[in-house]
This record gives sequence, C-alpha cells and structure tokens, in this order.
Amino acid sequence: LAGLPGLEAVDLSGCVRVTDAGVMHLAHLRGLKALGLSDTQVTDSGVTLLLTRFPDLEALGLANTSYVSQTVVP
Repeated sequence: LAGLPGLEAVDLSGCVRVTDAGVMHLAHLRGLKALGLSDTQVTDSGVTLLLTRFPDLEALGLANTSYVSQTVVP
C-alpha cells in the first residue's frame, strides 16, 4: 500500500490476524476516509489511535470486534 498514498478506503474485514500494530502500517495513508475492521483483533487502543491519526475518517466498520467497547466509538 506504500505506493498508493491517495488511497481513501481499505477493507480488512475478516482478516482475523489484524491487530492494532498491523493497522498502524496504514499510517501513511493520510487521506483515508473509510476503513473496514470487522472480525479483526483491533482493540480500544487501536481505535483511539486511528481516530487521532486519521482526522478525515468518515466510516469505520467494527462489527464483531470483541476487543472494542462502545466507550471509544463516538
């Protein structure tokens, strides 16, 4: 993905081995607007960091992410 800095949407749903550390590999995608993370191992910490790192994020899919609580999702 490093060669696609203008990428606006990424769907990693169903990639059960994706964690907070793995999602941070998307950090260079500054224009990211939509991210699917359903059925991953992302946690509250990862979501908090994502919301800080990607100010233009408009859609975040978190269905079936058992390590994410409703306290971090605005």
